[in-house]
Amino acid sequence: MTSDRTAIIDHASGLHPLLPVLIHAAWTGEQYIHYWYTRDASVTAKSHHADLSTEADLAAESAICTYLNLHADSYLLVTEEAKERADYQQSDRLITVDPLDGTGAYAMRCGPQYPSTALAAWQDGHVACGVIIFPLSDECYYFAAGRGAWCQTGKVTATPCSPLSASWVDINRYGDTTFETPIMARLDKALRMPGVARLVTNLPTHSGVACRIAHNEIGISAALHDNDPDNIKQDIWDVLPAQGLITEAGGAYLNLLTGRTYDPWNPGPIVVAADPLLAGEIVAIANAE
Repeated sequence: MTSDRTAIIDHASGLHPLLPVLIHAAWTGEQYIHYWYTRDASVTAKSHHADLSTEADLAAESAICTYLNLHADSYLLVTEEAKERADYQQSDRLITVDPLDGTGAYAMRCGPQYPSTALAAWQDGHVACGVIIFPLSDECYYFAAGRGAWCQTGKVTATPCSPLSASWVDINRYGDTTFETPIMARLDKALRMPGVARLVTNLPTHSGVACRIAHNEIGISAALHDNDPDNIKQDIWDVLPAQGLITEAGGAYLNLLTGRTYDPWNPGPIVVAADPLLAGEIVAIANAE
């Protein structure tokens, strides 16, 4: 392990006892993500044509789960590729595993800033800690409840944003328009009206955008995730790591319909923002008659 990684583990150990385990687990899948990125990995569709999986997803998940079964065997594992849903909402100790978020961007080689591996621990009714790594750019974001959010060993604090009229908002839409929710279609048009948002984009889909918003490294202020409860796009393995990180950084992760803190067990469209006031502006527009 490199000196940088040793420093990360040493720092994480002081935040939450399970956090080093999650970070190590995430790192165990890296070799497969690197391996298949430079090769023609086969791509298969899961629930619909834009919901993708590759050999890298499966191999990384297998390695991560093997590690967790050895080092965190008292936790129920809830993983994206297995999607074993047997009463996990009733568990007070679970770990979510998304071995490769942004699979579409990964398969199409859109850039190293999109694919990530994300894990989070749910314990006693709240997110206890979590990690989001970007294997292709060697970035490690992590958090612990009440202890803040971090990148490598530097603290991440969300920067209050300019008003919406001076902000960049990204919209994460369904790859299959069949599932698009009316509120997201309406909001997409509303944000593009003169004087509303300065920039509206549709970047490759990735839940790890929460890290970019929290760190304020590329100027993006908010992201919207379409999420139909009948055709879930952002499930708990997407939500828990991102929500925990942006919240610990001082940002907002809200239900776009209600404007309230997002409940991961009741799916719906999501707004992620560095500034709760900015999130409120977007919610108000989304729900305007």
